[in-house]
Amino acid sequence: CTIDWYTEWPADALVAVAERFLGQVEMEEAVRASCVEMCSVFHSQTTELAVEFKNSLKRIYYATPTSFLELIQTFKTLLGGKRKQVTDLKDKYEKGLDKILTTEQSVEGMKVELINL
Repeated sequence: CTIDWYTEWPADALVAVAERFLGQVEMEEAVRASCVEMCSVFHSQTTELAVEFKNSLKRIYYATPTSFLELIQTFKTLLGGKRKQVTDLKDKYEKGLDKILTTEQSVEGMKVELINL
């Protein structure tokens, strides 16, 4: 006999856990509040959809505290990756812009030399 002890977390617990783990991530407070709410809603809706999944396909899916923590960790990983990607593209753009400005100055210098000849 197996007893399943998976109980649903209350919404305030989801929010508290998300705030704690996302509190370490650098972002504006309004954005952080939206991300906390998003994580909470995702987990709550997953729990609701798990019931529909069980009723329609007779298969059980558990939205556990571990899956909630994995959701938050996945979000942090994706956010870090996207931030790095944007930073890399910004650096590449700035280097390209510097090259264009340097080339423009060189061309201006060459123009002056040609005119003086």
